[in-house]
Amino acid sequence: MKTLFFKKDALTAIPSETGVYFFLKKDIPLYIGKALNLRARIASHVRSSELDQKEKQIISQTDRIKIITISSEFNALMYEAELIKQYKPKYNIILKDGKTSLYIKITESKTYPKIFPVRYENERGSQYFGPFQSHQIVMKVLREIRHIVPFCSQKKMTKRGCFYSKIGLCNPCPNTISHIQDKEVKKKAAKEYKKQIRIIRLILQGKSDIVLRSLTRRMAEKSRVNNYEDALSIRDTITFFRKLIAERSFHENVEKYTVGFPIEQLICEFNTFMKNYFGQSHERDTYTTECYDISHLFGSHATASMVVFHDGQPYKKKYRRFRIQTVRHISDVDMIKEVIDRRLKRKEWKLPDIIVVDGGKPQLIAVTQTLTFHQLSIPCIGFAKSPDRIIVSNPPQTIYLSENSALLLLFKYIRDESHRFAKKYHTLLRNKNFFTTNKV
Repeated sequence: MKTLFFKKDALTAIPSETGVYFFLKKDIPLYIGKALNLRARIASHVRSSELDQKEKQIISQTDRIKIITISSEFNALMYEAELIKQYKPKYNIILKDGKTSLYIKITESKTYPKIFPVRYENERGSQYFGPFQSHQIVMKVLREIRHIVPFCSQKKMTKRGCFYSKIGLCNPCPNTISHIQDKEVKKKAAKEYKKQIRIIRLILQGKSDIVLRSLTRRMAEKSRVNNYEDALSIRDTITFFRKLIAERSFHENVEKYTVGFPIEQLICEFNTFMKNYFGQSHERDTYTTECYDISHLFGSHATASMVVFHDGQPYKKKYRRFRIQTVRHISDVDMIKEVIDRRLKRKEWKLPDIIVVDGGKPQLIAVTQTLTFHQLSIPCIGFAKSPDRIIVSNPPQTIYLSENSALLLLFKYIRDESHRFAKKYHTLLRNKNFFTTNKV
C-alpha cells in the first residue's frame, strides 16, 4: 500500500493500479472512490465533467488528487467505505441522489454478535461498516464472506439452528450453542463463534492480508499435528478467499468491463468498426451511444428503456423510459418501432452517434426502417446473445468480436444496463399498477 499525490492535470502520471482515490480541495476530500484501474477511473471523472454538472463541480474545485494503491479490489471496496464514513465527503453524499446509505452492522452482543445489512447507524455499541453504494454490493459482500467465515444473521434467538446453519454457512450457530448442556463444550463453541466474528471485522476493515496470514499459520499448525482434515478445510477457505479478493465483480460502472483499456483504445476500436461497416464519414473523436430494450410479461405492462453512454461511461441524466402505448399484441419488433419513432420526434434530444438495440436481425430492421422514415442516417446495430454477437444490416452480417475487445465488453455492459432499466420500470407498473410522471 502506498500513497501518492498528483495535480489534477497530470492524469498520465497516475498508475493503472487498484486502489482508492481522493479529489482534494486544500487537503479536504470532496469525493472518495475506488477503482480497479485508478488512471482510467479518474480520467472518466474528468471526461464526465464535460457533460455532468455534479462531476463538473468536483473537478473544478479539486486542486490535487490523492491515491492509495491497494492489493485487491475487494480490499479497496472495504477501505473506500471506511474512508467515506470517516471523512463524509460532500459529493459522495450528493451523488447518491437522496438515497439512504447502506451499512453492514455487527451487533453489540458480547456473546453472540449478529451481522446483517441496515440503512441507519442507530444503535450505540454496535459496529457499522459502510456506507456502500447499493444493496446489491452489500448482499454480495455478505454472501461471499459467509462462504469464508460462517456467521449468523438471525436477529432473535430460538430453540433451533438458523436457516444458514442447515447448509453449513452458520457454524457454530448461536441458537445451537445456547442450548448445549456441557459447559466446556458450550464455552469452546462460543469462543469459536466470537473468533469468526473478529475475522469478519478484519475483512470488513479491508485487512484481508492479516486474515490470510492467520489462516495460513493455522493450516500449517494443523498439518504439523497431522490434523489433515482441518488443514484441508482451511486450505479450501484460503483458496476461496484468494479468489474473492482477486475477482473483479464488485464494480457497478463500466469499469468492470473496460478496465485496463484506455479510452483511446475504445475510440480506436469504435472507429475501426464504424469505418468497416458504416463508412469513414461516421468516425468520431468521441461517441454517444443510445441502447434500447423492451420488457413485458406476455405483452402486459410493456415498457422500453433508452440508456445513454458517452465515451464508454453511463450518462444517467439522459436515460429515458417509455410505456408502450399503441401495440396491444406481443411483438417486440412493433414495440421497438413505436419507441424509436417517439424518440425521434423529440427534436430537443440530441441525436446519438450510434444506436444499439437489444436483439437480432428483426429488431435491427425495425429500427433502421424507422430511421429511414425520419430521413436519418444513424449507424445502428443489434446486439444478440448466446453467444454475444453484433448484427449489422447493410449488408446483413454477423460480427464476432474478440473476447478481449474493449468494444465487445462495453456493448455487454450497455446491453445489461438497458435491460436493468427497462425491467425496473416494467416491474413498477406491474406491481403497483400506476404510471410515473417521468414517462415519455
